Amino acid sequence: MSSTESSGFKSMKGRALGLILLAVTALPAAPRVNVTISYGEFSPDGDGFQDNVWINVRSSESPLYTSDWVLTIRDSDGTIIRQINADRRKIRPDRGVGNLFLPGKYDVQPPILPSRIYWNGRGRDGKPVRDGTYRLSLQGEFKSGGYVNEDFRVRVDTRKPRVTLAATAPVLVRPFAPDGSVLQPRGEITIIQRSPAGAGYTFVGEILDSDGDVIEKRQWQDRLPTSISWNGREPGGSPVDPGNYGYRLVVRDGAGNVVRAEEHGIYVTAGSPDIVLRGNRYYSPQGPNLSLETVAVSGGLSVSGYEFQILDSGGDVVFREGGGGRIPAGFTWRAGRDESEGYYRARVVMDRGGRRVITPEFVFYLDQSGTRPSLSLSSSTFTPDGDFQNDEVTLETSVSGPVPIQDWTLSLVIISDAHPELKEVFMAFEGKGMIPAKILWDGVGYEGRELESYESIVPVLSIRNEAGVIRNYEASVLTTGVVLRPIKEGGVELVARFPNKNYFDKEGVINSEGEEVVDAILSRINRHQRYFLRVECHSAIAGREEENLERTEEMAYTIFQKFQGTYWPLDRMTYMGAGETEAIYESRGTFENYRNDRMEFRLEDDNFVVNE
Repeated sequence: MSSTESSGFKSMKGRALGLILLAVTALPAAPRVNVTISYGEFSPDGDGFQDNVWINVRSSESPLYTSDWVLTIRDSDGTIIRQINADRRKIRPDRGVGNLFLPGKYDVQPPILPSRIYWNGRGRDGKPVRDGTYRLSLQGEFKSGGYVNEDFRVRVDTRKPRVTLAATAPVLVRPFAPDGSVLQPRGEITIIQRSPAGAGYTFVGEILDSDGDVIEKRQWQDRLPTSISWNGREPGGSPVDPGNYGYRLVVRDGAGNVVRAEEHGIYVTAGSPDIVLRGNRYYSPQGPNLSLETVAVSGGLSVSGYEFQILDSGGDVVFREGGGGRIPAGFTWRAGRDESEGYYRARVVMDRGGRRVITPEFVFYLDQSGTRPSLSLSSSTFTPDGDFQNDEVTLETSVSGPVPIQDWTLSLVIISDAHPELKEVFMAFEGKGMIPAKILWDGVGYEGRELESYESIVPVLSIRNEAGVIRNYEASVLTTGVVLRPIKEGGVELVARFPNKNYFDKEGVINSEGEEVVDAILSRINRHQRYFLRVECHSAIAGREEENLERTEEMAYTIFQKFQGTYWPLDRMTYMGAGETEAIYESRGTFENYRNDRMEFRLEDDNFVVNE
């Protein structure tokens, strides 16, 4: 974290100093600028946790006009793997408080240094970079004087911490008093916990009751104790009731990699048990059988007879299975689809030479409906086109239900009413164990693909919980506005592409929906009159080159006609039909055809000279 201010004037002696000071009082003061970075490490692996890093710019001027600026990202060898450039489009300044007069229509606004510059951990090719250390250099010169030149080192680390739990002393006994009452707990439960550690790591351990509610929370920073002990009491000192308990450990490293581990075979018992049961706390008939392991504590596995029982929340036995001679190493159960959802208990009733012994009850949750996801958007429309305005959208997630997440996927699916068969998974975030409350998306898809104008994206959140039940949630449709981006990164020339959503009738004449596109373009480019406008239409129909050229030429001409009578001078634009000769994608799939069949509005820099 550092602060960069403009270069000052060197001290001078004599009478010349007074003259210089009088001269500079008429000049605007250079801005005071403070530049910081959000994280020293991050994990751009698509799990939503710390997928991006960003540069924060705080300034005494807003907006902060520059002559130019660039954020350069280098790997550990010094090789430039990406540059994020100033938005250099030739755009008329917006009307503002500081403007005494309205800007002229051919005036050009200087590039603005935004207050936040994101890097998504991808290189020039749009693919995630490999793990390692990178240097981010922000350089720029301010219009009112001064400069910024800041370097930050950031580490990319996508390796998940390996976390293990083992209850070496899983049973805490509350002995019986002579009168049959239960005494205070004696001893401690010990759990071995293993995880990487270091600066930036956070650890949260939670003792859970049989319903999953937190009894006690412990937190550590940077280092994790190799074991924890629990004396069977609440934080206030009161002993807990005999029953089945659990322990949850959540580990997060400095790069945002998050892992959750749980241990459910922990017991506080009334008297010393012969055996206990261990297994998964969460079960569904839609998944594999419930499988429980028998663990000998103070007695052997040889018995005269036994009965394995499953009891519902009311205490009624819903399943029993008997045997004799020796208790097996484990038990299984498959519930029917008609079993009620809720907490169940498993136990073994044993006959030891005429003495009836019952194991402590293992509590598990039978899930039929799944963990319920929910998803909302920070905005219903965004325009990821590199102008640092409305370029990102935040997807806010939540889940409800007693069963935690096993894994999840948030798919961003492009659809089109004009192409019902189109369901393209453009991008997906996915993770295990936990889902972030907020996921930032910059509109970049797989292999660095970018969104185009007026596209419709359906966010679909799929949750599979620890019981194996999958639930999906489809959020409201996210749309793009007019996405007017540089043809080359950091370049001046711009393009807005509109995949064809039946914007023309059968004769190739633009219809009312197509006219809405023209109106939107005119609204968007009304501050871009230093450009020459080229209207193009492209086809996705292969093998009919002459026909396609004629058809797309007619389509482009009907668009051109819609500009007549508008503020845009017709001698500052042209039109062209390209047929299928300039396809974006060479392959011919549904998505590729949808993208290839398009309208394009290109703003070309022809060094237009204003003659006032």
